[in-house]
Amino acid sequence: MLAALALVLGYHEASRARWVCDDIFISLRYAANLLHGNGLVYNAGERVEGYTDFLWLMILALFQKLGFDPVQTAENLGIASFLGVLALLAWVSHRIAPARMRWVVPFASLVLAVHYEAAVWATSGLETFFYTLLLVSGFVVYFFTSLRRSRRLVLAGLALALAFLTRPDAGLLAILAFLFLLGRAWLMGLPARAWAVEFGFFGLPMALLLVPYLVWKLSYYGGLLPNTYYAKSAGVSCFSQGFFYLWTYFRCYVTSGLFLLAVPVILRLFFAGGPADPPEWRARVRAVLGREGVGAAVFGLAAVVVYLVLFVARVGGDFMYARFVVPALPVLYLLVEWSLPRLGGRSLAAAPVLFLLIPAFTFTVERGNRERYLLKEEDGRITVREHHGILDEHFYYTGWISLDEQRRMGEAYAPCFAGLDVTVLLRGQACLGYYAGFRNCIDNNGLTDAFIARQPLAHRGRVGHEKSAPYDYLIKRKTNFVFRRTPYRNKPYRMASFALPGGFYDRAEILTYDPRVLGELKRRMGERFQFTPFEDYLDAYLRDALPIEPIEVVREDYREFRDYYFGRNPDPARERRFLARLALAP
Repeated sequence: MLAALALVLGYHEASRARWVCDDIFISLRYAANLLHGNGLVYNAGERVEGYTDFLWLMILALFQKLGFDPVQTAENLGIASFLGVLALLAWVSHRIAPARMRWVVPFASLVLAVHYEAAVWATSGLETFFYTLLLVSGFVVYFFTSLRRSRRLVLAGLALALAFLTRPDAGLLAILAFLFLLGRAWLMGLPARAWAVEFGFFGLPMALLLVPYLVWKLSYYGGLLPNTYYAKSAGVSCFSQGFFYLWTYFRCYVTSGLFLLAVPVILRLFFAGGPADPPEWRARVRAVLGREGVGAAVFGLAAVVVYLVLFVARVGGDFMYARFVVPALPVLYLLVEWSLPRLGGRSLAAAPVLFLLIPAFTFTVERGNRERYLLKEEDGRITVREHHGILDEHFYYTGWISLDEQRRMGEAYAPCFAGLDVTVLLRGQACLGYYAGFRNCIDNNGLTDAFIARQPLAHRGRVGHEKSAPYDYLIKRKTNFVFRRTPYRNKPYRMASFALPGGFYDRAEILTYDPRVLGELKRRMGERFQFTPFEDYLDAYLRDALPIEPIEVVREDYREFRDYYFGRNPDPARERRFLARLALAP
């Protein structure tokens, strides 16, 4: 009954929090190009791996091929994955409950069902809960099913292989799993042949799935690491920011820290009866690990710590609040559920009450903690509050910035730019770029651009936003427009305006002047598109300003005009007059 309640609550909370994150539109653009025959690329002809969710991306592409809306598919599959996790946790609750407990409360399932961060990341369109479901499935299959050992090993290895295809950080957990199997084999005193068989069953699905995938990656993209690895400087440890990221989570959700209760429980089990000689110690460890749930608790505790410290903290966390913590939450709460009744004394009798009180506390007090920490009132309006670049991404896109407006604007732009060879800089506007269908898009933070991503890291800052497109690079790429952002060069002749269907009015900065693109937009849109014909502006400058402006001003203006106009529009007659004036300079 309580398990069914957890599923109902989880579905209700996830549906209420339903939203779409801008980042998913990067993956959807890859999927669209794949379906249109351009390959798995962000821009046709540019082989850059600007995604880290290969399996998720391919599933969305498959559903789109079958005629389903990709955004709705991403949201619905995320919620379905969330419910799958809740169902698995409820089933495990019956397996780990002490025999003396008269009734079972599916604690982990209940607390996750009302956990606000779980509800938020059950949707968003991102792969978060699909990835979590795969990790939990492997954990549950290995430790809590009664299948033959060979089948458990194969299925657990398959789940981890699929998780790696979904997000590469699963490789860290795969290494931990191999070490766990190695330690178990040593404790059991298994011969080398038995070790090889165990490793073979577990590693077979990984080899069958991952070796071809990695070979394809190497041949298609020219490397094994995704471009996002370089864009986010993941090779440079940032523990200070990463531990701060973890602290922002645990300061709001204090009961999550109860997973550490597993440490004294496990230690008490191992050291019950006093110290032992080395041979006896080995036998004692085997006996303790053979008890119901102890092996799972040991591995689960190691997995949570390794994931949070060696992945989340090492890479500096994320700018999206709690997103990287969510995959650890199911096992984290299972550790709480396993530990509380085993603390000794009256903990067994009190456990059912605590198992109901903690979810209630998470739903009320801890949710209030995070709202006070992440949101603020400013001029009578609720806005986001940043902490070292970390913010409430869900509120940002539901209560502050409207992605639906970006979608409708993109759809309005699409017929205007159809077939035009344009390059647009996107600064947090993946949704706009996806729906507008601009032929070439440059992500300002380098997620899909190899040059930007591989720039040296000048300083640590907001994770994932520490690198940006250099202005000279944008000029070299002959970038046409950047929409609705602070201008690079605040010059009136660079400004363009669009009056779009649906009552939208938009502005853009022209980064480099292309008369063919601008002329075609004018032909298609008429008075709804306004820009300054730069040839006319330049003629007026040559006539009125060039003869009288100080040489320093002329030199600076020429640099500006060369970036904006002369660099992509050969015009020797006009340019010669600048060069002649500059040649006369002392």
